[in-house]
Amino acid sequence: FDNFSIDSAYVDGDSLRLHVGYSGGCAIHQFNMWILDNDDTSPHLMLEHIGNGDMCEAYPTEWLSFSLEAMQEKSENEIVFMLRGSPIMSSLYGPYTYKY
Repeated sequence: FDNFSIDSAYVDGDSLRLHVGYSGGCAIHQFNMWILDNDDTSPHLMLEHIGNGDMCEAYPTEWLSFSLEAMQEKSENEIVFMLRGSPIMSSLYGPYTYKY
């Protein structure tokens, strides 16, 4: 996992929109969203950043969008969740409410 910052996050319909920043600028960077198992009543989503060994010193920022539809439950019409940057970023962001 490579370091990054989450500058902004919000639910937009069926998507989670995130504004992120990271060191680099010379290679393609990849972001993946995972649903973590936890003992909380609200799920935790974790954002993973793969920098592909990019050692450049620019600080690109970009908007990301991830579908939340996989979290839908048939017996519910909303889910409250927390957002985690990565395993090494212990901060939790939220709560966020996804209504469907």
